[in-house]
Amino acid sequence: MQHIVAIRDAFGPFTSLLDFCRRVDRSLVGRRSVQVLIKLGAFSFTGLARAQLALAEQVYTSTGDLLRAADRSPTALAPLEEELAELVTRHLHVAEWPPEVLAADELGHLGVYVANSEVRRGALRIAEEFSTIEIAELAGHPHNAPVTIAGIVTTLRVRQTRKGEEMAWLCITDSSGAAECGLFPTGYQRLGQPTLLREGAFLVAKGRVAHEETTGTKVWIDQIVPVSSGGAQMRAVATAVEHQRSGLEVD
Repeated sequence: MQHIVAIRDAFGPFTSLLDFCRRVDRSLVGRRSVQVLIKLGAFSFTGLARAQLALAEQVYTSTGDLLRAADRSPTALAPLEEELAELVTRHLHVAEWPPEVLAADELGHLGVYVANSEVRRGALRIAEEFSTIEIAELAGHPHNAPVTIAGIVTTLRVRQTRKGEEMAWLCITDSSGAAECGLFPTGYQRLGQPTLLREGAFLVAKGRVAHEETTGTKVWIDQIVPVSSGGAQMRAVATAVEHQRSGLEVD
C-alpha cells in the first residue's frame, strides 16, 4: 500500500485501472492485490462498476500475456490501450455484483462494511421490517432482553448435545461488530432446512441477549429468518470467510 501511495504522490492521481496497472511495480502489487482493490471499490473514481473493472482486469492481464508470448514491443500497447478503454467504458455491459456480495467482500478484507448507498438502503429496509439493532448495541441491553440482529454468518459449528441432539454455535457479523450466538436443539430443528444456516448466509436472528461473566455477551437465538437481495444468495463463504481465514493483505 505504501508503494501505491508513493507512486500517486510522485506522479499524480491514477486516471484509470490500466493507468494504475502500468504505473505500479507489479512485483510489489501483484494481480491478486489488484483484484482485492477492485472488490473494495478502490477504483470507484473511474465511474465503472466493480464487476466491469474485474472483467477489464482479466482483459488487461490476458492481453499482457499474449504480448509477452509474442515478444511484442511495449510500444505496441498504445493503440490497444485505446481500444480496450473504449470497450470497457462504452460497450461492456456487465451487471454489478449484488450489494450483499460487495458487503461480504468489504467485511472479509477490511473487517467492516464500507457501506454504499444500496447496502445502506438494504440495511435500513431490514431494520425497519424486523426492528433489528446493531450488534454493537447489544452490550447496552439488559440481561435476557429480547433482541433482533442481522448480519453475515462468519463462523458456524454444529455440535451434538449429550442427548444426541444437534445445536449450533455461530458468529454473526454486521458493520458494527460481531456476536457469538447459540441455537438450542429445538430452534435448530425448527429451521426445517439446516442448509439455510451456513457460513456466508445473511440472516436475521431473533432471541435474547445474555451477559455472562466468564464468556461475555452472547445471543441465544429463538428464530432465524434467511434474507436475500433480489434472489441472490450471499457469497460471503467465498469472500468474507475465505479472506478472514487466509489473512489476505494488500501490501
